[in-house]
Amino acid sequence: MTPDEPTAVEPILVVDDHDQVRSMYAQALARNGFEVIEAADGLAALEIISSRSIGLVLIDNHMPNMGGLDFVRRLRADERTRTMPVILMTGSEEIADRIVGLEAGANDYIVKTTRLKEVVARVRAQLRAGHSWADAVSRRLTDRAKLVAALGAIVPAASMAETAGAIVEQIASRRGYAFVGIAEVGDGALHPLAAWTAKGGLKLGGPPQTGAAMAESVERTREGPWVSDFDAVDLPAHAGQISVAEIGLLASAPLLIGDKMVGVLGIGAPVGDAITGGALLAATIDYAGVASAILSPALAAGGREAVARRTLETVLEEHAFHMVF
Repeated sequence: MTPDEPTAVEPILVVDDHDQVRSMYAQALARNGFEVIEAADGLAALEIISSRSIGLVLIDNHMPNMGGLDFVRRLRADERTRTMPVILMTGSEEIADRIVGLEAGANDYIVKTTRLKEVVARVRAQLRAGHSWADAVSRRLTDRAKLVAALGAIVPAASMAETAGAIVEQIASRRGYAFVGIAEVGDGALHPLAAWTAKGGLKLGGPPQTGAAMAESVERTREGPWVSDFDAVDLPAHAGQISVAEIGLLASAPLLIGDKMVGVLGIGAPVGDAITGGALLAATIDYAGVASAILSPALAAGGREAVARRTLETVLEEHAFHMVF
C-alpha cells in the first residue's frame, strides 16, 4: 500500500449542513481514493449508518437538528456503533470545544481552517489504528480457536498428572505465558497435577497444599473465573516455582464436572506483557472448559477414591470395626 492509497473498504460519511463545505471535504477524500457518502445533519447520518456499513464519520460539531456532539453520544450508546471512528469538525478554535468533543467519545478533532491534506491524513490515521486493533483481535481469536482444537485432540495418558502435563505444555507452547498450572481440588487440599514455568519447564505432581491461603484461592475460583494483578498467595499449590517478579497478571478458572468444581487452571502472563486482563481471562475460561472435558473421567474417579479413602481413614481412626475370625 502506498501513502496515497485508502486504508478502508467502507465509505467515509461526511456530515455538514453547508453544502459547499460538505462538498469540499467529500471531493478531497474522493480524490484520494475513498468512497464518500454525504449527509446534511446528524439525524440523516444516523439513518445512513443504520442501513449500511461506514468506515469513518467526519462530522460538523454545530448543526441544526443534530450536531456532532449529540451524534457521537448516540453512536457510543449503541453497541453496534460504539467503536466507529468519528472526527469532529468546527469553525471554533477554542480548546474547551475540543475537550468536550473528545470527552463525548470522538476519536479526533479538527478545525475547519485545517488544510485538506491534513484532514485526509487524519482520516487515514484513524482508519489504520482501527484496522490494527481489529487485526490484533482477529489474530488472538484465531490463535485461541487453534489451541482449543489442539487441546481437544489430546489423548488421556496413563496417569492424570501426565494428561494434565500434556494440556499445560500445549497451552504454554502457543503463547509467551510465564506460568500454566492445573491442580485437583479434593480431600480438603489442593493437589498439584502439572505446572509449567518459563524458567523451570514442566513439573508433574507435588505435595498437597493446605492452609488459609489455599482455601481462600480455591473459594475465590469456586465463585467463578477471575483475573487480577499477581500476588504470591494466589497460587499456593505452586509456591516456590514462580515469583511476583515474573508474573504480572494471573487468571484462574474452575475445572467442572457438572456444577461441581474438581480442579483449577491458572495462567500467568509475564510482567510487561501487552495482553489485557479480559483477553487473558477469556482464554483461561476457554482452555479450562476443554481441560475439564479431557480430565473429567480421571477427576471423577479421583473424587470417588478420595471419598473411599476418607471413609476408610475414619473407620481406622475410630476403630469402627470388629474382628470376624
